[in-house]
Amino acid sequence: MVTLDRRARAGVPVATLLVGGLGAAGLALLATRLDTAVATPTVEAVLIALLVGGIVVVTALRPVAAVYLYVVTLPFLAGIDRSTLLPLVRPNEAVLVLGLTGAGLGWLLRWIRTGAVPRPVLHPVDGPLAAFVVLATVWPVASMMLRGLTPTTTDLAATLPMVKLAALYVLVRVTVRQARQVERLVRLVIWPAVVVAVIAVLQTLQVGPVLGLLQLFWASQDSPADLQERGTTTLGSPLATGDVLVIAGVILLCCAARGMLGRRERIVAGSVLLAGILATGQITAWLSAIVAAGFLLVAFPALRRRLGRWLVLAVVLLVAGIPALGARLQDTSSSGIPISWLTRWDNLSSFYLPVLGDFRFVLGIRPNSVLAAPETWRDVIYLESGYLDLLWIGGIPLLLGFCWLSWGVLRTAREAAAGPGARGAVAQALGICWWTLIVVSVIDAHLTLRGTGDLLFVMLALAVGVAPLRAATRVPRRFDDEAAPALPAGVAAATGGVGAVLRRATDVAAASVALLVLAIPLLLIAAAVRVSSPGPALWRQRRVGLDRRSFVLLKFRTMRVGSSDAALRALIAAELRGEDTVVDGSTKLPDDPRVTRVGRVLRRTSLDELPQLLNVLRGDMTLVGPRPCLEWEAPLFPEPYGQRFTVKPGLTGLWQVTGRSTLGTLDMLRLDLEYVNHRGWRVDLEILLRTVPVLIRGEGAR
Repeated sequence: MVTLDRRARAGVPVATLLVGGLGAAGLALLATRLDTAVATPTVEAVLIALLVGGIVVVTALRPVAAVYLYVVTLPFLAGIDRSTLLPLVRPNEAVLVLGLTGAGLGWLLRWIRTGAVPRPVLHPVDGPLAAFVVLATVWPVASMMLRGLTPTTTDLAATLPMVKLAALYVLVRVTVRQARQVERLVRLVIWPAVVVAVIAVLQTLQVGPVLGLLQLFWASQDSPADLQERGTTTLGSPLATGDVLVIAGVILLCCAARGMLGRRERIVAGSVLLAGILATGQITAWLSAIVAAGFLLVAFPALRRRLGRWLVLAVVLLVAGIPALGARLQDTSSSGIPISWLTRWDNLSSFYLPVLGDFRFVLGIRPNSVLAAPETWRDVIYLESGYLDLLWIGGIPLLLGFCWLSWGVLRTAREAAAGPGARGAVAQALGICWWTLIVVSVIDAHLTLRGTGDLLFVMLALAVGVAPLRAATRVPRRFDDEAAPALPAGVAAATGGVGAVLRRATDVAAASVALLVLAIPLLLIAAAVRVSSPGPALWRQRRVGLDRRSFVLLKFRTMRVGSSDAALRALIAAELRGEDTVVDGSTKLPDDPRVTRVGRVLRRTSLDELPQLLNVLRGDMTLVGPRPCLEWEAPLFPEPYGQRFTVKPGLTGLWQVTGRSTLGTLDMLRLDLEYVNHRGWRVDLEILLRTVPVLIRGEGAR
């Protein structure tokens, strides 16, 4: 039998000790809120400072601790409303921000010291995920503004959860790099969920101390009676509690099917999780568990053979859910339909469906789907339908984005589930949980529930895994027996140390902002390219960058697929021999038949280069630098111009703002060498400022 190894079993105590001091500070802060005698501003300020500083220091020293800390505290902090413990934010959001800050600081310090940072290779699911995030954040706000509406602060705040999930996905991708770390995370998901399940059972049994503790920070303001009728737990919602317990249970069963975890551990955790699901008293949570169980039976034929044993266990554990079940059966109409479901339909038919009518669902309504209630017995109304929620927020584009994301997630889960160990088990669990999400989203917006999206995105990141650093492929030099010329004085200083850190930070910030602002135009351009001619919208091409290392450059496709580049090779060779290749004021191929109609427009406006912002984010390119040349071009360049490979290629550069296609290859190389010899912040800023009018006028573009 395969079990988690000793290092993984020791990993949970190690992780616990790692955050033990932080937990002590957090409990002390909680005690000050409970005891007004010691809750002085000075004491609270000191404890908050210790907590914040401790999280930043620990995660800077060990970035993966940011993931451990967030996952283990998620079920207990996600249900605390904003400004309850901390001003303006939920505690779990603060933990994620501090973890990201600490991990980022740690990577920055390692970058300065060693020059190495984690750079995972892009995965096929990253494209659908990025599109969905943009469609859930940028698109709804842009859609409102295009319709002449002004987004409110609540609209802007409604887009932040998806930003949080994307940040969490990135954090897990770049920190969890080892199999034993995945194994630790499996337990850090399961056992906090077991604790939440125990709280749900004790809550529905109306154990006084548990109810008193939940009343302090986790009581629902909309329905205080839920605290005694349903298992709201520390997640503050029976539906969110059910989702977290179902996800943990699916992970547990997928691990058990692979012989992972101890037998007693599986039995104890599984029994408590099942009892907790029953104790939630939420019919939708029970439906989620039934749907997930159905997909588990399909995935594991062995479970079907043991179905009788599980039914006996379910009957025994049903006793724990009898109080919640009885309360829910009493809360039904004369027709036997739960009153909450009738209220839900009344909300849809009275408040949401009329607004979505007249094809307003095509572009969406606004990011915030919570409405003010006209009655006095409740404050707000929620849109309790996952797919209608997508239409309300982002219309048809967001719904299609979710479909694309679901296709990518399920394909990723299927491929990764074939692998061994904890990663394969998590991937298999991800596929089952995502299918469950697709089914139950007909009723509720589960993806944005407290804890649900967080765990799903953590599982997705673990299923994708962190690819090793991209291998550097060196392009052969033209004269292999000659060493590269030495850098001029000052160039080395410009390409390393603090200057390199500031330059990289500027690249990341500028590229991120540009991608957000240009998200919708990029999607429209991609659609135009895709429709104009057969082939992909994005063109991937090997180029040569810093230190003659090869990388994949991204750009919008402007040529027909399968076109020959023989004429271009002959043209470049002629230019390097010093021949005059100018035709009609340009050195480009005249009337190139390979270029599509849309491609001509993109080339003339340089819009085909916009996807290279992703290359800037990945670190292959920078904002300003020499043009990245083709792999077969680099060996043809005369050796004196080899210094152009001592800096990263740029999105724009001296050649782009000086003449572009009106200049030949040798002229371009001379300009590259001139830039390398005079490179600096002032030169880069001047080139960036000159780029804008050049692009607007289309100077030298063809």
